[in-house]
This record gives sequence, C-alpha cells and structure tokens, in this order.
Amino acid sequence: MEELDNIQKIEKVNQYIKDIQNKLDSSEYITHIFSEFIKPVQYLEVSLPDLNVYLTSLRTSVDGHFYHKNYKDFRAPYVLIHNNVFKKNKIIINEDSLAHELQHYFDWRDGIESTRIKNILNPEGGISSEYYNNPGERRAYTIQYLRQYFQKVKLGKMPDNFVKFYNDFFKKTDGREYYQYLSLENRQTFNNYLQEFYNKLLERKYSVGNIIREEFEIFLDKDNILKI
Repeated sequence: MEELDNIQKIEKVNQYIKDIQNKLDSSEYITHIFSEFIKPVQYLEVSLPDLNVYLTSLRTSVDGHFYHKNYKDFRAPYVLIHNNVFKKNKIIINEDSLAHELQHYFDWRDGIESTRIKNILNPEGGISSEYYNNPGERRAYTIQYLRQYFQKVKLGKMPDNFVKFYNDFFKKTDGREYYQYLSLENRQTFNNYLQEFYNKLLERKYSVGNIIREEFEIFLDKDNILKI
C-alpha cells in the first residue's frame, strides 16, 4: 500500500474520531463494568465496522493501548482508552490518546510489522528512551503531535516562515517533552516530518487563498471595481 502523507493520516484519524463521537452523542454504545477492581469501573463499548473502541473514565498514567487479538471481554481488533470524561449529557474523548492508538491500528491493518520493545520502563523509573525511539511509537507520536497542532492553529494563522512554525509547533503541542527522548537520528527524522507537514499546510493555505481570490474576482469588472 502506498504510504499516506501525514495530513492524510491525520484526516483519517479525525474521521474515525468523528464517527466515534457521533455514536456516543446518539447513545450508540454499550455500557459494561470492570468487576475485577475493588471499586467497579464503568466502561463503554463503541463498535465501528472494522474496530471496537472501549472507553473508561479511569484516571491513569497509561492512556490506552491497541491490540489485535481478543482479550477477556475485549473483542479484537480494539483500542482501550482511559482518561475520558463521562458527564451526564456528554462524553468527552481523550482524543490525543485515541489518535495515537488509531495510528497503531492503521499500521497493523496496513501490514506494517511492529518492533518489539524489550524495556518500556527504566530501572530507575520512568519510561525508557527505547520506547520513544521504537518505529511504531514514533509513527504514532508523530501523528498525535502533528494533529495537536492541526487542531489548534487555523490555517490562515499559520506562520509563513518555517523557523517561526517550528517554534510555534513546540509551544502549542506536547511534542517538546517527547522530542528530548529521541536519538539524534530520530530527531532529524522528526524534523523532516515537521518540514513535510509544514509544506503541505502551506500548500493548502495558499490553494485555499487562491480559490477565494478567484471566486472574488468573478465579482470584479475589468477595472477591479466590485460589481454591486
């Protein structure tokens, strides 16, 4: 399968998140209970044609995971996402984590082999750099953080200078902490992703501007005076 550019990947992630949110808003989900905890924990099941999504409001440092085999009551392929917000009339998805796990799902679905992580935790505590530098995790984190920027910055407000964009990106996303764990080689790869992402956004910014300009010029006469 031809590799999609990161904008296309983000758009695909967004469509899945939209479909999930629509099902939640229309109450198209099943409520279950984790009974193995001292205090039972409620979780929701949302079924898409090709993926099962499980959501909890459990507060935990592990946001979620993707798995391609059945596990207990979870039907594969599935993503399990924690740290969602269950309100009386609204369920707010932990979108950053969901975007991350969806990219793992797309990798699996597209036949991209995963590389096993031997040591996720450091002996002295905390997440190991091996985890952050794992190819699959790098793909997922890249989409997660590029999407964060894509969600927060309107196209028309995006800087027209890459250095300004680069600084703006790390101010408006959680990418800075992730970046510090990358090897020098993978930092360069991430910078290349940012350059490609910026170029694609810039293309869109000015193609949209050109369309608006062309539509506006229809209403102008030959002397550039607005027709009323």
